[in-house]
Amino acid sequence: HFNRNFNLDPNKSESNNYWLSYCYVSTKSPPLNNLITNWLHMYSYSRNISTSFYLSFIYIYSSIIFQNIPIQGEYSDVIYAIPLIYLLLSIIMLIRYYYLYVCYFSKFIFRSFVYLNEIEYNSSELIKNK
Repeated sequence: HFNRNFNLDPNKSESNNYWLSYCYVSTKSPPLNNLITNWLHMYSYSRNISTSFYLSFIYIYSSIIFQNIPIQGEYSDVIYAIPLIYLLLSIIMLIRYYYLYVCYFSKFIFRSFVYLNEIEYNSSELIKNK
């Protein structure tokens, strides 16, 4: 389908496989484009939240280290656990970002491209046979 639509060899076109398929789906099918946009927003949100948690971890951890105030009492463990919780949340959201990007967003683009081309190909075959 890729070769037929764009006159390019899919084995040699590198990132054009992705971008031309994305452009094809977005122009040919607004409903599928809406689903792709939804996946884009979801993975972008996960990436941004992961970055926010990581920056929070760096800020809190560096604040504790640079202040160099001995923390004692019943809440000392909590104060040291807070940056670690932010780091853990950052890693969890980073994994979610990767999962959404690879398993849903990118695969959905290629699946949509194939789906639209199969529909177009099958409908043209039906017309030829009539």
